[in-house]
Amino acid sequence: IPILWRDPFNNNLQFEHAVKLIDVYIASFPPTLQDLLNLPSKDLYTTNPSFNYAKFLRRMNLTQIRAASGHWLKHKNITTKCPIFEQLCTHFVNSAQTLRIIEFNPEVDAIVNMNIFTLPNASTSLCYLREFACYGEPINNLYATAAKVVTRIKNLRISLVHGCPIMSTTLNGMSTFISSQKQLEKISVDNRIGCFCCPQDLSLALDLTNVFSSIGSQAETLLSCHFFSINFHNDFPLKQLAECQNLQELVISRSWNFGIPDYTNVHLKSFTRLSIIELILSTVPDMLIKTLLIQSGKSLRKIKLEQHGTFSETLQYCAENNQNITNILAFIYPEEIYQLPMFLSACQQLEQIELWDKNTPNRRGYEDLHYSMRTVETINVNEILPHLGAVIPCSL
Repeated sequence: IPILWRDPFNNNLQFEHAVKLIDVYIASFPPTLQDLLNLPSKDLYTTNPSFNYAKFLRRMNLTQIRAASGHWLKHKNITTKCPIFEQLCTHFVNSAQTLRIIEFNPEVDAIVNMNIFTLPNASTSLCYLREFACYGEPINNLYATAAKVVTRIKNLRISLVHGCPIMSTTLNGMSTFISSQKQLEKISVDNRIGCFCCPQDLSLALDLTNVFSSIGSQAETLLSCHFFSINFHNDFPLKQLAECQNLQELVISRSWNFGIPDYTNVHLKSFTRLSIIELILSTVPDMLIKTLLIQSGKSLRKIKLEQHGTFSETLQYCAENNQNITNILAFIYPEEIYQLPMFLSACQQLEQIELWDKNTPNRRGYEDLHYSMRTVETINVNEILPHLGAVIPCSL
């Protein structure tokens, strides 16, 4: 029973399922909450449930709960004001004993919203949250109030897609929330302006410098950092990332304006545990790529360099510094293919390799925002073929 009721809204958003689900929850409401709904007896579930199922809840997706509430109101043909969504959230926060995940997903015209971190018993039931995903800031001061209640988040996903709800204090609130965490392991920030197949107005990108400045506060615990469609405004947070001595994964996708990072902030232990590096369609400075490859050394296992920058020493640097690499996908210049035997000879743990000519258009069928086509060249690889058979890794 506890397993079935950990995340009941995720698979029960069909009309009939949502209605029955909410009926069961309402039957567990204390009389005070039932009275607030002001419902006739015919709309109340007559059978007393065997358990207070809300105590088993582990994941609250506010968007799914709101959608289920809408189904329930429509089925009951209730046209007067009925705070079913608000009372469900109150009941969940008051009853849940193992709540671990809170999510605010994108939705159109959310008529009713509420800050669950201000509800009675929030400091008890929400203090053990481990994952928090939010679409902008749908409620004023959401992050500021959450920072006072939740301090043990391990996985934080922030979506700031253009058009999401944002308050004047949102970015400062995010920075405060990140700094308040004591066990943060993974952070993901997405500032997409629109779909990637359409022209984008890059001037609409937010300045997230203040948000990224708080990453250094998680130096002891942060393991994974993802940046999607970020304008770094010439202030890439190299100093903060270099302080994260346990960082194992760094993903940067479709980002730009890195500026000129201060590499004096990189010390001997910086990035030495990086095992995954993905730099995708971003204008990452060559020196930053070299620094990451050198510092990660033999810890690096997977690398993806899917960009059309000027860096022309991918295979050489990996062969010299990252001999334990198992997976590589890289865009290289045609002449770099001559270094393939040397690379394979050095990286004998290799399991998968995928190399693309930088002169070709992006393999996904759309153009990089920062890329212009060059003349396609043809390289004769016959002279390196005999050497490949002798050095190709057995695990490839």
